[in-house]
Amino acid sequence: MKYPTALYLDHAASSTLRASAYLAMGESWQKGPGNPASTHHAGRAQRRVLEDARENAASLLGAFPDEVVFTSGATEANNMALLGHAAGTDCALIGSPIEHTSVLQVLRELAKSGHPLSLVSPNTEGIVPVQELIGAIPAEATSGLVTLQMANQETGALQPVKELGERLAKNHPSLRLHTDATQAVGKIRVDFHHLLVHTLSLSAHKWGGPVGAGALLVRRGWPLRPLSHGGGQQDGRRPGTESSLLAAAFSVALTEAVADLNAFQNRAFTFRQTIHNTLKQNAVAHEINGSPTGLPHILNLSFPGIRADLLLMALDLEQVAISAGSACSSGSILPSIVLTSMGLSKDRVQSSIRISLGHDTTPDIVDEAMIRLVRVVRRLGAVS
Repeated sequence: MKYPTALYLDHAASSTLRASAYLAMGESWQKGPGNPASTHHAGRAQRRVLEDARENAASLLGAFPDEVVFTSGATEANNMALLGHAAGTDCALIGSPIEHTSVLQVLRELAKSGHPLSLVSPNTEGIVPVQELIGAIPAEATSGLVTLQMANQETGALQPVKELGERLAKNHPSLRLHTDATQAVGKIRVDFHHLLVHTLSLSAHKWGGPVGAGALLVRRGWPLRPLSHGGGQQDGRRPGTESSLLAAAFSVALTEAVADLNAFQNRAFTFRQTIHNTLKQNAVAHEINGSPTGLPHILNLSFPGIRADLLLMALDLEQVAISAGSACSSGSILPSIVLTSMGLSKDRVQSSIRISLGHDTTPDIVDEAMIRLVRVVRRLGAVS
């Protein structure tokens, strides 16, 4: 795929579409019209595309094909998991303030309906302690839902999901565990059954698949209340006509991302070191936010004395696309819940940016982006 020459370093928000995914959509389209639920030859052709994609995704993610529910993305998948597990029950909810908003807002809505909610803060590296999550489970709870993301969207900090799954399976087998693996899939190895979670969400546009394609993995034998009602597609868990076109692109992009995992991680570590060295060699004051052992392609940095919103606007004028470590609204920067919950100071939070690398990031892109970043930081530092 050909894209404009702007220096794009915001892949944690949305990555570039892989050429193979683009071609897969075209190949599916060329098979002609057909609803995968139809029994005639046209429908069967699209059904084969859909189910081949489901089987491939399952094999790559350590799941059974019937555990893969295609969705429009991770936001829908998170809503399906949390509401599907908790709605209509009185179960306790345990989570963390570093979760994506599509998890946090659902937890808070459920709390409004009477569910007891406990949010466990991370440590200074952005990692949520398992012992504190376990300790937040009410002693009298006979049912409950614990949610812990695999990797943080702002700092890249990896969370101890496997350890939490083992502890719950041993001591609290009636509780359910959900993980939002959106930032992890395609960047590290993800094995659904190995993690001992009950549901897992993911979104294709994070690893080079199309926007609008995601999935929720649902462990066999654990019922999940559907959010909508209609046809019986996907075992009734997500009724509606499936897009075989998007599923095909999802599957192909995931195949490439998983095959490239080791090489991608090595490239990301190299680029990360380039960024550190460039800032150090140019005597640019900065602080690193988050765990040094997190995802290598996400780097959260604070530049003391420089507001992130001004830095982002200046970089945008330089054709460098990155994002803030906190959300922007109406031209003013709002404190990042993630960084604030880690105990960072207000000034450090409000001067934070996130650089994130992708499957097609090259040394030239990183080198040139860093030249422009240094230039902009020096200019803003001189006038601040």
